[in-house]
Amino acid sequence: MLSEDERERVREWWELAAERLAAGPRETSWLSATLMVQMALGYAANSGSRVPAIAYTSATRTGYALRMFVNQFATPQPLDVSDIAAESIPVLATFPVDEEIGTVDVPDEIADSFLLPLVVLVSNTANEGDLFTQVVSVEPQIWNACVEVSIAELHDDLVRRGIIRRARDLTGDAIENFLRFGYVLRCLDEAFAINA
Repeated sequence: MLSEDERERVREWWELAAERLAAGPRETSWLSATLMVQMALGYAANSGSRVPAIAYTSATRTGYALRMFVNQFATPQPLDVSDIAAESIPVLATFPVDEEIGTVDVPDEIADSFLLPLVVLVSNTANEGDLFTQVVSVEPQIWNACVEVSIAELHDDLVRRGIIRRARDLTGDAIENFLRFGYVLRCLDEAFAINA
């Protein structure tokens, strides 16, 4: 159970993220946008769900924006990127960026060797409780409350925009997974000082 002060912190955190999202679609870097699109499209295709990938990217962007403002509520803990090859980011940065969606166009022949380790790092960190706890930086009850607010707000927004018909079309668990992915994507950008 949260105190009144904690509830206010959660609401303030959500509002900061929501204001950032409302300012425009370019809060993510070319790297996080690329990984976000790949993960959302992959999940949409593999899950067999009729929910469009844009619903998952909306949740991912929300998680990303939440991480942008966590420093106002806790000391941000860094993501361990020591297993990522040092040349990965400079090589990826040499490819053209799609101006419309902000993703980098990586040739198929090198995508697995350069992008896959990043996808695995983000996915593992987001999905494994101990790893996510290390980077989330806020107390578990604060994160859980923020997830609840995010689920309700995203359901309302996605229904209003006609992306989903009913809130139950997109489960709270799926939203939390993508909130976590977005959160860790921002951690990745911070670790490599990209748009940080």
